[in-house]
Amino acid sequence: MRPSGGIDDDGRVAQPLPGSRPVQPTTPARPGGSIDDDGRPAQTLPQNGTVPGATLQSEYKPGKLFLYGTALRLGLSNNYFNGTDFSAGVAPALGYRITDRLSVAAGPVLVYRSANFGPDAAALGLPNSYKMRDLGVRGLAQFTVFKTVFLHAEYESTRSQDYFVNEVVPRQQYEAFRYQRTTTALLLGVGYRQRLGDRFAVDGALLYNSNSGSNYYNVLVQRLSLVYNLGGK
Repeated sequence: MRPSGGIDDDGRVAQPLPGSRPVQPTTPARPGGSIDDDGRPAQTLPQNGTVPGATLQSEYKPGKLFLYGTALRLGLSNNYFNGTDFSAGVAPALGYRITDRLSVAAGPVLVYRSANFGPDAAALGLPNSYKMRDLGVRGLAQFTVFKTVFLHAEYESTRSQDYFVNEVVPRQQYEAFRYQRTTTALLLGVGYRQRLGDRFAVDGALLYNSNSGSNYYNVLVQRLSLVYNLGGK
């Protein structure tokens, strides 16, 4: 019988007890290492903290193309004739990243507006309401100056519909005219981008209207825009 382990007190080779399992020899550890729970030599983790054999997941990098959507002139207010003025518009654009810091975009401007002159409109010589629309185009450029802070420049040209009310008899009789005009706007300012996952982001910008006398924007314009990255890896 082959030796199965240690030596008994009488100097003979120890025999296993009936029904017991032979003791498996312990796997020797490599010099300088220790033994894992499964009896195998412990592995030393690399200094970068990665696990041997694990698949590394690279950070998402957006592609060249992106969609840029902006809500414009969303508002509801009362007018002089106890009616309401409403406006809502969007300006979707297709963008292209020239470099990691410089991007451009262009697209249409679509605005719907309505003016309701209230229940006494007919007695005042006014129509019940006007429905108007603005159609135009815009182009913009953004340059990242520090991480999520960027400079913003935008030019817009729009064919706008509007109305004018003339007072014929003070507080008694009016006449209204609807007309069209072309407006242009040059907006310059700074913004901040907040990422919402890999593909989505929200831009908030404060812009200065450099020619407020020839368009419907205020001198200071607050913008909130949605960014959606196309492609990327």
